[in-house]
Amino acid sequence: MIGYSRVVSVALSSALLASAFVLPASAVELPCTTGSIEVGAHTKEAGQKFTAYRIDGIDLTADQGWKDAKNLSTARAAKNLIEPGVSAETNQWGFVRFNDLPVGAYLLRSEKTRDFIVTVPMKEKDGLNCEVVVRPKDQPSGNVEIPRIDTQVPPKHPQVNTNKPGPRSWLASTGASVLGIVAVAALLIAVGVLLVRRRK
Repeated sequence: MIGYSRVVSVALSSALLASAFVLPASAVELPCTTGSIEVGAHTKEAGQKFTAYRIDGIDLTADQGWKDAKNLSTARAAKNLIEPGVSAETNQWGFVRFNDLPVGAYLLRSEKTRDFIVTVPMKEKDGLNCEVVVRPKDQPSGNVEIPRIDTQVPPKHPQVNTNKPGPRSWLASTGASVLGIVAVAALLIAVGVLLVRRRK
């Protein structure tokens, strides 16, 4: 796997991130005439095809070229591509690298990511980097379907019965013995009545 300490995050929107195209101190004195772009696929899968197209009309040896690249949208860039592009597929680690690219702005395309623009070289904190590394994010292919919720399907997590039985009351736990006490009491009363009658 090819690795570099410098990694540039690319925003996947129709407009470019302003921070990706900050004007260098000197747009005329470039450190290289060719460079490379390494793309790390977000899915890290092999066989993902990327194509790099050089964008016509962007001259990075002049300040105006950097301004044009900064304000360029992917839609406008797609109308000014130099054909043919250079295609390559990701390796087993999800990386693909384009070498010996002439200085300029490039539109990169893949089925699983949105189009994005990269310049060679690219402005970084410590200057212009001719070995650009980008990490685009995935985009879903085709239409995104919203799953239908079936109200008849039971929930994944069974409902917990919150009506836990509390401690039983004295009468509930001794209901059978209460009848016995009543019977004994009735018997004692009857015996007492008989004894009172005999004494009379």
